[in-house]
Amino acid sequence: MAPKGFVAAVSRLNAFVVAFFLIAASLAASAQAAEAPRKVAVASFGLFGDQDVFRSEATDAAKIVASRFGGDPVVVQYNTKQGGKVTIAGLDATLQATAEKLNRERDILFLILTSHGSPNGLAVVAGRTRQMLAPWALALPPAHDVLWFTVDSGLIGRLPTATPRVRRGSPLAVQETKVGSSADRLYGIAAGPGVAWAAAAGSDQLIRITETGDITRVALGAGSRPRSVAVGADGVVWAALYGRRQLARVDPRSLEVTAWALPSGERAVPAALAVDGAGAVWIADMGGDAIVRFEPARQRFTSLSIPTRGARVQALAVDARGRLWYVGAVSRRLGVVE
Repeated sequence: MAPKGFVAAVSRLNAFVVAFFLIAASLAASAQAAEAPRKVAVASFGLFGDQDVFRSEATDAAKIVASRFGGDPVVVQYNTKQGGKVTIAGLDATLQATAEKLNRERDILFLILTSHGSPNGLAVVAGRTRQMLAPWALALPPAHDVLWFTVDSGLIGRLPTATPRVRRGSPLAVQETKVGSSADRLYGIAAGPGVAWAAAAGSDQLIRITETGDITRVALGAGSRPRSVAVGADGVVWAALYGRRQLARVDPRSLEVTAWALPSGERAVPAALAVDGAGAVWIADMGGDAIVRFEPARQRFTSLSIPTRGARVQALAVDARGRLWYVGAVSRRLGVVE
């Protein structure tokens, strides 16, 4: 879908670090799917109880999303200095209860988390409780039946989401595979049917792992430092090469790597990636203050300037209607390309 332009960011979220995850579990965007009634749920959590601003953010963000898309139910929870229910176990219980009210093939869940963050995850503070919500990189394959994640110590984890009411710590729920060490510096991860691809910034590679545990490493070139990875509907793998300021394509069969320099040249800082239903690749260029669209068939880039300068977009998501959503880490704004 060709972009019509940017819709103004819907809100300014006044916090130091805001993590926003959009999870859309829906059918392909066909005419029949568009006509089917969908239920929308909103779950918003303020994790850092020592500062009241995160309570306000969780509340306001839920109102914004619900006013735009509707919400049934709308769940807002937050921690305080005295305590709170938004611990890792509490998040699990609330999300499980919310998910049970939804049709996983049709309905949509907006999950909003707001807190202080670091490469290790999001801080959870509820009274004397101190936790780290990690890992920060998560991916669902098209069937939404397995959740893949990376861990900084060199682990790739796999959680079959079809397992009823998975409990934290169950040895039968989460399966972890050691694919390297902390020197690999695993970042983003993307999933396809039966396989996941992880970006190893420390070793300049992509790591492919199958559900049976087979591991393949794909070299991207010295100094490439891949951060984000995305998989298209055709199985083609795309990677943002942070160190080389490039977008890379990996053929899933031959593992051949092709790379293109971003339009902003030496200023380019490629971060997040997303692939839309038409196969176009979207790249967040933090250095160029732009969202960049790449058409593989024509090998052509189109740059769209972000309204707020210095936004440093680090998260992208394409919804069922083909719209691209983004979040600015510095601007603390949510925006959409339509």
